[in-house]
Amino acid sequence: MLLQLSKITIWVLFALAVLYPRAAGAQTITAATCSSTDVQTALNKVAADGTIVDIPAGTCTWTSSVTYNQVYSTTIQGQTTCTGTPASSCADNTVIIDNFNRSIGGDTPIFKASTAPGKSFRLTGITFTQINGGSAALTYNGDIGIGGSSQAVRLDHIHFNNINQTVISWISAFGVIDHVYANLTSEFIRPRMAGNGDGAFNSPTNFGTNQFVFVEDSTMTMNSPNASGVGITDCFSGGRMVIRYNILNYASVGEHTTGHAGDDRGCRAAEVYGNNFTLNGGNFSQFNGIGIESGTAMLWGNIFATSSGASWSHAYTAHNKRADSNTYQQTAPPGGWGYCGTQVNGIGSPWDQNSNAGTGYACLDQVGRGMGDLLSGNFPIKCNITLNPACNIFTGQWPREAVEPVYEWNDTWGCSGSSNCSFWTNFDAGITANRDYFLGYQNNNCPASSTGSCTGGVGVGTLASRPASCSANPMTFPAGNSPGVGYWATDTNTLYVCKSANTWTAYYTPYTYPHPLTVGSGTPPAPPTNLQGVVN
Repeated sequence: MLLQLSKITIWVLFALAVLYPRAAGAQTITAATCSSTDVQTALNKVAADGTIVDIPAGTCTWTSSVTYNQVYSTTIQGQTTCTGTPASSCADNTVIIDNFNRSIGGDTPIFKASTAPGKSFRLTGITFTQINGGSAALTYNGDIGIGGSSQAVRLDHIHFNNINQTVISWISAFGVIDHVYANLTSEFIRPRMAGNGDGAFNSPTNFGTNQFVFVEDSTMTMNSPNASGVGITDCFSGGRMVIRYNILNYASVGEHTTGHAGDDRGCRAAEVYGNNFTLNGGNFSQFNGIGIESGTAMLWGNIFATSSGASWSHAYTAHNKRADSNTYQQTAPPGGWGYCGTQVNGIGSPWDQNSNAGTGYACLDQVGRGMGDLLSGNFPIKCNITLNPACNIFTGQWPREAVEPVYEWNDTWGCSGSSNCSFWTNFDAGITANRDYFLGYQNNNCPASSTGSCTGGVGVGTLASRPASCSANPMTFPAGNSPGVGYWATDTNTLYVCKSANTWTAYYTPYTYPHPLTVGSGTPPAPPTNLQGVVN
């Protein structure tokens, strides 16, 4: 415990040092107005770590992009203020109206920052909105673009109002988005890694660390509820995300799968917990709260609230979209990944494990799989270079991805009497309970009893009540390292898993809350009390 506290203390001190440094020569540069020209001029003057670029109050229309190629630790701050935890309202004092014509200028963010390693970047206190519509306004690549390799990026106390597509494109950098108030027409953030995600699927998952983009203490409302379940997230290219302690109204959390476009891969890992998924009335059925399509995830403590006339069809959905042609058409190798298993056209793919010919199990990057061999190159010359370092011809080979199941526990959900609703639904073949995912919801197979036996799912209770015996995962790659049933110890805030019969191993502890990068905003708030519910 002393070691754990020491690590947290060190990280907090690091966050204070890198996010709010006031190095020699640091200054406050005040833009003449909030116009794009004046803001760009102010940013061009940054010449020292710890510099603050202050954007005055006002309303300005931007018809061209502002870019910041970071060299020094920098804070860009406007005068908009957002209050509440999660953010509940904003005073729009610095307003940037995006009127950039993307049909002429290309799909470029209205503000784009390329962050630098070892430096901090903060964007705070601004209202972003749009006035134009149609194709000229579609921000597929984000209204805000964050990239580079800083591990200390913070976007906070920002009001996003009716951006016409993606609000934030976030590539490779790590950090936190907090105390945001957003009125959405589509997804809020696209978390990705640079390239197509090959490197991400060759890297450790690192659950419970800062190696993710965090979205916390924010309120987001989908302005036009959509029965298909429009997500605030669209994670792909090996992206990593933590979505925690937010209010999400008519909004789901979603991912893309490997095989959705060319050789681009799916979401690498997600943690989604402590969120309040709400439906504020109306005769409406939301498709899902959280959709898992790729990799692994920790899903817990979420509330899927219903209201009069509104309900959820599914709390969770799991997808394996290369197993059929319902969503994406796959190109056969070497021109593409091909279909997983023989069920579509009778031909499997060498990129999959193919332990079962029909399903192709395990499919590349499917739900419940994690780190594997390094793939490199592009179709039609794409190789598993761990097994074939020369990589001079096509050699499609299963990348030996480790078993990394999805775990769920402590969620609150009501079915509202609909015969078509279910807590967890697998929409494609090849995804199996107590192998690829373990559920704690209404679970009777892992009792909180020190004399009991945990044979399935995820148990919840004190550490002293953890069952003496437990079942390992039926899959055994890598040998002796395939997590099985789980148990969430409420007093240690830790998930334990059974990697071998009757042997519990500490597996996951959530990262420090609030995120250490938020400490500069004042006294850290307690976890929001308005997100609690009765656990079924």
